[in-house]
Amino acid sequence: MAALVKYYLGSTYQPGINALVALYFIFGAFFTSTIECTAYVYGSEIWPTHLRSEGSTLAYASFFGNAIAYSAPVSVALKTISWKFYMVLVAVTVSSTIVIMFYFPEVSASAVKNWTSFWLTNLIDVGSFTRRNQRQVWRQGRSRTQGCF
Repeated sequence: MAALVKYYLGSTYQPGINALVALYFIFGAFFTSTIECTAYVYGSEIWPTHLRSEGSTLAYASFFGNAIAYSAPVSVALKTISWKFYMVLVAVTVSSTIVIMFYFPEVSASAVKNWTSFWLTNLIDVGSFTRRNQRQVWRQGRSRTQGCF
Protein backbone atom coordinates (compact mmCIF):
# COMPACT_ATOMS: atom_id res chain seq x y z
CA MET A 1 0.00 0.00 0.00
CA ALA A 2 2.86 2.37 0.83
CA ALA A 3 4.40 1.83 -2.61
CA LEU A 4 1.10 2.53 -4.35
CA VAL A 5 0.62 5.70 -2.30
CA LYS A 6 4.18 6.78 -3.12
CA TYR A 7 3.83 6.40 -6.86
CA TYR A 8 0.15 6.89 -7.70
CA LEU A 9 -1.66 9.02 -5.11
CA GLY A 10 -0.92 12.40 -6.66
CA SER A 11 -0.86 11.16 -10.24
CA THR A 12 -3.47 10.82 -12.94
CA TYR A 13 -2.59 7.17 -13.71
CA GLN A 14 -6.01 5.56 -13.29
CA PRO A 15 -4.98 1.86 -12.96
CA GLY A 16 -2.61 2.76 -10.11
CA ILE A 17 -5.28 4.79 -8.32
CA ASN A 18 -7.81 1.98 -8.84
CA ALA A 19 -5.35 -0.55 -7.40
CA LEU A 20 -4.83 1.68 -4.37
CA VAL A 21 -8.56 1.98 -3.74
CA ALA A 22 -9.06 -1.78 -4.18
CA LEU A 23 -6.19 -2.59 -1.83
CA TYR A 24 -7.59 -0.18 0.74
CA PHE A 25 -10.96 -1.95 0.72
CA ILE A 26 -9.38 -5.43 0.76
CA PHE A 27 -7.25 -4.43 3.74
CA GLY A 28 -10.28 -2.93 5.47
CA ALA A 29 -12.37 -6.06 4.94
CA PHE A 30 -9.57 -8.34 6.19
CA PHE A 31 -8.72 -6.16 9.19
CA THR A 32 -12.27 -5.66 10.40
CA SER A 33 -13.24 -9.31 9.96
CA THR A 34 -10.19 -10.80 11.69
CA ILE A 35 -7.98 -8.58 13.81
CA GLU A 36 -10.35 -5.83 14.86
CA CYS A 37 -13.17 -8.10 16.00
CA THR A 38 -11.00 -9.85 18.58
CA ALA A 39 -11.25 -6.86 20.91
CA TYR A 40 -14.99 -7.36 21.10
CA VAL A 41 -14.82 -11.14 21.49
CA TYR A 42 -12.01 -11.28 24.06
CA GLY A 43 -13.44 -8.40 26.05
CA SER A 44 -16.60 -10.30 26.81
CA GLU A 45 -15.39 -13.91 26.82
CA ILE A 46 -12.20 -14.02 28.90
CA TRP A 47 -13.75 -12.56 32.03
CA PRO A 48 -15.85 -14.49 34.55
CA THR A 49 -19.57 -13.93 34.19
CA HIS A 50 -19.86 -11.41 37.02
CA LEU A 51 -17.04 -9.27 35.55
CA ARG A 52 -17.93 -9.38 31.85
CA SER A 53 -19.46 -5.93 31.69
CA GLU A 54 -16.38 -4.38 33.32
CA GLY A 55 -14.08 -6.39 31.06
CA SER A 56 -16.02 -5.34 27.97
CA THR A 57 -15.86 -1.71 29.06
CA LEU A 58 -12.11 -1.95 29.56
CA ALA A 59 -11.63 -3.63 26.18
CA TYR A 60 -13.78 -1.10 24.32
CA ALA A 61 -12.17 1.90 26.03
CA SER A 62 -8.66 0.65 25.28
CA PHE A 63 -9.61 -0.26 21.72
CA PHE A 64 -11.07 3.15 20.94
CA GLY A 65 -8.32 4.94 22.87
CA ASN A 66 -5.74 3.22 20.69
CA ALA A 67 -7.80 4.00 17.59
CA ILE A 68 -7.72 7.70 18.47
CA ALA A 69 -3.99 7.56 19.20
CA TYR A 70 -3.31 5.99 15.80
CA SER A 71 -5.76 8.00 13.71
CA ALA A 72 -5.34 11.48 15.17
CA PRO A 73 -1.88 12.17 13.70
CA VAL A 74 -2.65 10.64 10.29
CA SER A 75 -3.44 13.84 8.39
CA VAL A 76 -0.39 15.70 9.70
CA ALA A 77 1.90 12.69 9.21
CA LEU A 78 0.71 12.00 5.66
CA LYS A 79 1.21 15.65 4.77
CA THR A 80 4.64 15.80 6.40
CA ILE A 81 6.24 12.43 5.63
CA SER A 82 3.66 11.11 3.12
CA TRP A 83 3.92 7.39 2.36
CA LYS A 84 6.69 6.87 4.94
CA PHE A 85 4.02 7.09 7.66
CA TYR A 86 3.00 3.56 6.70
CA MET A 87 6.55 2.44 7.48
CA VAL A 88 6.18 3.99 10.95
CA LEU A 89 3.07 1.87 11.49
CA VAL A 90 4.93 -1.23 10.27
CA ALA A 91 7.81 -0.50 12.68
CA VAL A 92 5.39 -0.11 15.61
CA THR A 93 3.69 -3.40 14.69
CA VAL A 94 6.95 -5.33 14.37
CA SER A 95 8.37 -4.00 17.63
CA SER A 96 5.10 -4.69 19.48
CA THR A 97 5.02 -8.22 18.10
CA ILE A 98 8.54 -8.88 19.34
CA VAL A 99 7.69 -7.60 22.82
CA ILE A 100 4.53 -9.72 22.90
CA MET A 101 6.39 -12.84 21.79
CA PHE A 102 8.98 -12.62 24.55
CA TYR A 103 7.21 -10.99 27.49
CA PHE A 104 3.54 -11.96 27.42
CA PRO A 105 2.91 -15.23 29.27
CA GLU A 106 -0.01 -16.24 27.04
CA VAL A 107 2.22 -16.75 24.02
CA SER A 108 5.36 -18.02 25.73
CA ALA A 109 6.70 -21.47 24.85
CA SER A 110 5.57 -22.98 28.16
CA ALA A 111 2.00 -21.74 27.73
CA VAL A 112 1.80 -23.12 24.20
CA LYS A 113 3.24 -26.43 25.42
CA ASN A 114 0.67 -26.61 28.24
CA TRP A 115 -2.23 -25.88 25.91
CA THR A 116 -0.98 -28.42 23.39
CA SER A 117 -0.80 -31.14 26.02
CA PHE A 118 -4.24 -30.13 27.35
CA TRP A 119 -5.88 -30.42 23.92
CA LEU A 120 -4.05 -33.62 23.01
CA THR A 121 -5.17 -35.34 26.21
CA ASN A 122 -8.75 -34.08 25.89
CA LEU A 123 -9.36 -34.63 22.18
CA ILE A 124 -12.41 -36.61 21.21
CA ASP A 125 -12.00 -39.20 18.47
CA VAL A 126 -14.53 -37.87 15.98
CA GLY A 127 -14.71 -41.18 14.12
CA SER A 128 -16.02 -43.03 17.15
CA PHE A 129 -18.35 -40.24 18.23
CA THR A 130 -21.79 -41.74 17.59
CA ARG A 131 -25.22 -41.18 19.09
CA ARG A 132 -24.74 -44.27 21.25
CA ASN A 133 -21.65 -43.01 23.08
CA GLN A 134 -22.32 -39.27 22.80
CA ARG A 135 -23.67 -38.96 26.35
CA GLN A 136 -20.75 -40.92 27.82
CA VAL A 137 -18.14 -38.80 26.03
CA TRP A 138 -19.94 -35.61 27.10
CA ARG A 139 -19.91 -36.71 30.75
CA GLN A 140 -16.21 -37.60 30.62
CA GLY A 141 -15.33 -34.30 29.00
CA ARG A 142 -17.37 -32.34 31.51
CA SER A 143 -15.82 -34.06 34.51
CA ARG A 144 -12.30 -33.45 33.11
CA THR A 145 -12.73 -29.75 32.48
CA GLN A 146 -15.02 -28.93 35.39
CA GLY A 147 -12.18 -27.66 37.57
CA CYS A 148 -10.47 -25.65 34.83
CA PHE A 149 -12.92 -22.78 34.71
